[in-house]
Amino acid sequence: VTNGGVLPLCLPACNPLDPTACGDNEGCYGVGDGFQCAPDVSGAEGAPGDGCAFINVCDPGTFCANSASVPGCGGGDPGCCSPFCTLGDDAACLDGQSCVPWFEDGAAPDECLATIGACVL
Repeated sequence: VTNGGVLPLCLPACNPLDPTACGDNEGCYGVGDGFQCAPDVSGAEGAPGDGCAFINVCDPGTFCANSASVPGCGGGDPGCCSPFCTLGDDAACLDGQSCVPWFEDGAAPDECLATIGACVL
């Protein structure tokens, strides 16, 4: 056994604003300090405003946000799906939401990801 019994696993990095970033039936989800492709298990749910409890139950292009960040979110789920956005463009956001930076200034792991935002109240 090597690596202290920890299995090294490399998953491809992706951009959640790129609909072609991941394969079929996958979405680009925020994991740790970046984004990775993971199976999309949203099924018929997962649209902006739908309830969520896990990152990959939201449709690709959305994320599981704190319930207080999504207008009309309720129903007992800890969060609701909310769109990713491009900084400076609130068009993808739900009514009342604004596009705010996903990463703190200078903390994006790649300059291409520095323009990714999250739609929140």
